Amino acid sequence: MKEINYEINQGDGFQLSLLYQTASTTTTAASAINLTGSSVVIQVRDAPGGAYLAASAIGYAASPVLGGPVDMTAASAGVVGINLPGSMTKLFNIPKSAYQIQVTQPGPNLPITLAQGWFKVNPSVIQ
Repeated sequence: MKEINYEINQGDGFQLSLLYQTASTTTTAASAINLTGSSVVIQVRDAPGGAYLAASAIGYAASPVLGGPVDMTAASAGVVGINLPGSMTKLFNIPKSAYQIQVTQPGPNLPITLAQGWFKVNPSVIQ
């Protein structure tokens, strides 16, 4: 999986919308994967597998919270919203923090990583 990296000012809000879909082929177009009944978790740490947990949030398609840290109100269309408030991002490590977002679908399915990478974290001027 390719890393997706972002730059953020410590203490600023961060929003991201992810579309989980099948891979396209030469004969079929990609299509959204219905995430009804799934859960999605995001964790931000000092490093992959690191001991310092800066932020963690989970969302459930069965009880979605519009605008919550993990927004699954559009789960049936394969869309997951990540909305991290400044109160969470101010805990991110400077100069960088690792993140990973995983989905777990109902049944015997194992977690699947939707995105992972690094936040380049700039110190905030405004305190």
